[in-house]
Amino acid sequence: DESYQYDANGNRVTANGSTYTTGTNNRLLSDGTYRYLYDAEGNRTHRFIDANANGQLDAGDTDITQYTWDHRNRLTKVEHRASYAAAVDHVVEYAYDYANRWVYKRLDDDGDGHAEQRRIFIYDGNQIVMDFWRTNSGDMQVGHLRQRYLWGPAVDQILAEEAVDGGTDDLVQWTLTDHLNTVRDIAKYDPGSDMTTVVNHLIYNAFGKVTSESNPAIDSLFLFTSRPFDSDTDLQNNLNRWYDASVGRWLSEDPIGFAGGDGNLYRYCNNSPITARDPNGHQSIPNPRGIYDRIVQQLGRRAATKAADVMVAHLLQVRIGANAAGDTETDTWVGPLQVNSTVAQALGFDLSGWVNAKSRAERMSTDRCKVRVLGLTTLSAFWRPVWLLERGTNTSHTGYRIDYFVTFWQTVTITDLCSGKFEQYSGAIFVAARSVFIVSGVGVLSYDEVTDHYQVSWRR
Repeated sequence: DESYQYDANGNRVTANGSTYTTGTNNRLLSDGTYRYLYDAEGNRTHRFIDANANGQLDAGDTDITQYTWDHRNRLTKVEHRASYAAAVDHVVEYAYDYANRWVYKRLDDDGDGHAEQRRIFIYDGNQIVMDFWRTNSGDMQVGHLRQRYLWGPAVDQILAEEAVDGGTDDLVQWTLTDHLNTVRDIAKYDPGSDMTTVVNHLIYNAFGKVTSESNPAIDSLFLFTSRPFDSDTDLQNNLNRWYDASVGRWLSEDPIGFAGGDGNLYRYCNNSPITARDPNGHQSIPNPRGIYDRIVQQLGRRAATKAADVMVAHLLQVRIGANAAGDTETDTWVGPLQVNSTVAQALGFDLSGWVNAKSRAERMSTDRCKVRVLGLTTLSAFWRPVWLLERGTNTSHTGYRIDYFVTFWQTVTITDLCSGKFEQYSGAIFVAARSVFIVSGVGVLSYDEVTDHYQVSWRR
């Protein structure tokens, strides 16, 4: 099990028993083991064990990592030394192209000034498609191609890697990913046995740190959310920033500042790493499947679920439609709306009947046409709160009709399972309250007073 506590700014206070300390501008000072220092731009410059507990890097300190940045706040060098007086024993250098893509790595594994490994990454868009290696001096040649990568149509959807030996096709390994495109299993085909088997199974904590794997000898450049991971620095590259999964934070502030949508410029995905991801290091994006799973978990409980504990909407907006005189009013709430929230009360929803919809919901769940959402048969409790919120009344806007709508990037198809009739909505989706209720990222949860037979589907 994992346990995290945060302060009002979203900085960790505790994480799995370790105490965290945060300073000004949300900069991590200590994670219970290491002390951290920063430059004036907010870039991490040092991580070390502070033997003197004085917050300064000085004699006696050990396990010291130093980070160097260029004028564009891009990480260019990571150096390690065992102690304050010791010589550097490990150096990794990075270089980037005009679009901030990580294109070069140089590894000096013993700090003697000679490179044990040099790598060049070739991109198609923002995805690495070829990886050239050289383990000695000299120019990089075609024959130094070591890996080719196959990607799917979605962002950071790694499918397979092909190892190349001296420019000749060799062995393909398949990367099996989860809803965040995190690589969970690596499978390989054995031509001798004519079988494909899983050769490494990886387990991560919530923030993407690998906690165990069945065969560490079988690795991949792409792990958490299918972003490239450098095992020599334990850092992950997300195009415009480097991410440290061990503390669940970025090494530097968001280059676009508060335009990224978070007042804490170091926080990863608003501390929601299992329902969102950040492919470019600028702004987290919710994962539709993650939203769906979360709502099913909250709403898909048995009838004993208490309505006050259920979150019923994500990015809900409410429009007060025209009354008999043709007047209109608008109320908007962007964010989760809870059953007994002040927002719901301010909008005038009548919530008194929430616990009385059981018989209606159960009758719907046993109907011969079986309501299905994304191909999964829904539980009766999943529909119970939705049905009553649709039938809520508005007392603060007397004489007005309430319509629910949401603007999202999906195309939604509503199909009557009995008649086969369907309707499609794209872009700004608007539906009257009598027949449907829309949840962003999931689709349309709907019923009709006459048929009660609707199927819900969505696609990007």
